[in-house]
Order: sequence, then C-alpha cells, then structure tokens
Amino acid sequence: MDSAKLVAVILCITGVLLVSWKGMPLKELFGSSLIPTVLFILSAIGSGFHAISQKKLITYMDSGNMNFSVFFLSSVLTAFPVPLTFEFKGNVHLLAIGSLIGLGIVTGASFYIYAEALKKVSFLVATVVSNASIVFTILWAWLFFHETINAYVITGVVILLIGLIIINIPRGKLVGRLASKPVQQRNLSMPES
Repeated sequence: MDSAKLVAVILCITGVLLVSWKGMPLKELFGSSLIPTVLFILSAIGSGFHAISQKKLITYMDSGNMNFSVFFLSSVLTAFPVPLTFEFKGNVHLLAIGSLIGLGIVTGASFYIYAEALKKVSFLVATVVSNASIVFTILWAWLFFHETINAYVITGVVILLIGLIIINIPRGKLVGRLASKPVQQRNLSMPES
C-alpha cells in the first residue's frame, strides 16, 4: 500500500471516530461499563471477518448464492433459541410486517451489490467506500429521528469524505501509464505553404 492510500485509510478511521465521539465526555462515551465498547469492537472484528470472507468466497460462488447462504445460516442460528425464549408482546401491525419485509429486501440488495463490487475493485477500496454509509446513516438519523449534528460530526464526515476521495484516486495507474509510454518528439518545423 502506498503512502497516499495509508493516509486515506487513517483519515477515514479518524472521521468515523469523530462522528462516533460527537464531543461527548469520555466518561459518558464509555459509560459505567466497558461491555458496550467491547461488544462494538467484537462487532467490528466480525464485520471485518465477513468482508474478508466475502472477498475470498466471491471467486468460488455466485453473489446471489453466497448471500443467500449467509442470510439463511444467520437466520437459522438466530432463530434457534426463539422457541426457548419466545414471549408474545402487543399487537402485530401490518405496517411492522411490511417494514420487516422492506428491510430484508434492502439489506439483501445492498449485500448483493457489495458482493458484485468486490469482483471489480480492490478489497481495500470496497471496504472503505462501503463504510461511507455512515454519511447516509447520519442523514437518515437527522431526518427521521431528529438527531443533532454538531461540529464533531460535520468535521468527521468531511475528514471521512476526504479520505474516500484520496483512496479512489488512481495515482499508481496514472503514474505507471505515463512512465511506460515513450516521449514522442514533436515536429516543430513550420509547414510549407
């Protein structure tokens, strides 16, 4: 990895950390227990493992079959304890069922598109660009849940976007192409009239 890509990755991580922090006092951020922080770290490790697994599997499986297999296995694993702990609470609304179906479709489509993108770009670029979803998450949180957006969040988003732009600049390819082409001499003589 060249130095520009390394700087871009550091900028992206810094941006995400700033957005997550939002200027809270560290005591409030970590709370009275480190359990949520540990769970988020484990979640990030699992997400990274998932992304690496997808990149490896995409060479052996079709994107649709791969994602269906992952979702099916995840559904079975998470549904297994349901009969042991099931307790029906409240009414079931048609809007809630429709929302769950819509969420499943959107999530499945996004995983499929991500798997297709893994075939066409490097793993690093696909992972960092997919993490740009933080920008949309902030927008939806502001629109639908009236979350406050402060200077830390805006600064974090700007730093994240700068990192994403840097990581997507094809510097190595451009420099390599220019270096491999011989310099053609121009005919500077005046045309005859």
